[in-house]
Amino acid sequence: MGFPPGGGTDILARILAQKLSVSWGQQVVVENRPGASATIGANAVAKAAPDGYTLSMGQLTPNAIAPALTPNPPYDALRDFAPIVLVGTSPNVLAVYPGLSGGNAAELVALAKSKPSGYGIYPPLAALRPTRFPSSRSSAPARRCTMCGYVASRAAIGEKVSYSKKAKFEEVRDEVKLAIEAKGLVIDYQSYVNRMLERTGKDVGSAKKLYADAQAFVFCSAALSRKTMEADPANMSLCPYSISVYATAANHGTVVVSYRRPWRPDGSAASKAALKEVEALLDSIAPGAAPARGARSSER
Repeated sequence: MGFPPGGGTDILARILAQKLSVSWGQQVVVENRPGASATIGANAVAKAAPDGYTLSMGQLTPNAIAPALTPNPPYDALRDFAPIVLVGTSPNVLAVYPGLSGGNAAELVALAKSKPSGYGIYPPLAALRPTRFPSSRSSAPARRCTMCGYVASRAAIGEKVSYSKKAKFEEVRDEVKLAIEAKGLVIDYQSYVNRMLERTGKDVGSAKKLYADAQAFVFCSAALSRKTMEADPANMSLCPYSISVYATAANHGTVVVSYRRPWRPDGSAASKAALKEVEALLDSIAPGAAPARGARSSER
């Protein structure tokens, strides 16, 4: 199963597994392996022993869309799978939050094009150039977000601020970590991005090495977070904060420290002022890993 629990395909798989368990007289287990447009789960089945004990819930995404859009898919959707039976069908419906203007698809596209930075769509529609999605992992939370108006809310994506310098990755990484902790902040999570990419590369059909190393620190400030959320509860979407440290495979001698500016164009004056304090906090940590502020760049 290439999708997480709760979606339509998962529900069908569990109903089918229950019936097959009774019919076969042995337990049939549904194993969720979500990610990479459901190709991780599909690839696990494609590479499994052809003994009939491993079945796949074929679906449009891993069996048609992903193979068509992925340069080097890890499996051949036509050759590596043998269809058994049609389990179910489902329609595709375009739905929006009731408060969003636009009485038909053409008006919705025109509205989104008039504010290209303001709307997110699930699944993404190329014509609308969305900037934020409620979920890329499961349709169930996406539907809940749409009903709650999440899709119609303004994007909260700021420009990327980067500092770089010639140094060893480990040195810069440790400097960033110490700079965060020196301010009395607790690191909630340390993400090892490079390891994740190396671990999943084969599953998604790519052997390209992007980074010599890449990690990210996720943390928060209780005082600043409360201040920003008291100014506007919608600022919850900007917490926790994240600072990335990476060196590319092509330029491993240069280490980059970067973060996204906490930015909301539709916030109140109090909200913008509070977010400026968060930005000042991040900008006091990131350059700490690059003496003399290193080389600074910013981009959307």
